[in-house]
Amino acid sequence: MRREKVFYMNTIKEQEHTFESYLYEMTKALFSEAIEVLDEKGRLTYEERDFDAGFYAYGLCGVIMDWVKEGMKMEPKEVSERLKSLARATERIGYIRSQAEL
Repeated sequence: MRREKVFYMNTIKEQEHTFESYLYEMTKALFSEAIEVLDEKGRLTYEERDFDAGFYAYGLCGVIMDWVKEGMKMEPKEVSERLKSLARATERIGYIRSQAEL
């Protein structure tokens, strides 16, 4: 994204809602798939999985949107590493939750 910094900053400036909606829907679909895979025993309802996926997608979109709006000052690698760290921790929490007796 940083190589195309001007494009993304202009897109968000002119089409913020469109870009954010696209990013949200894309990330929510990815989180939905991941949650479904982690929920091996099928203990979570569709509504719970959908809610969780929306929660994580909203957070990821917020971080990325803020990063772009603030001029992408943080190095992309640092943003990526922080998001990966959170994703790994969240994956562990999600797995534990899906295995628990509800």
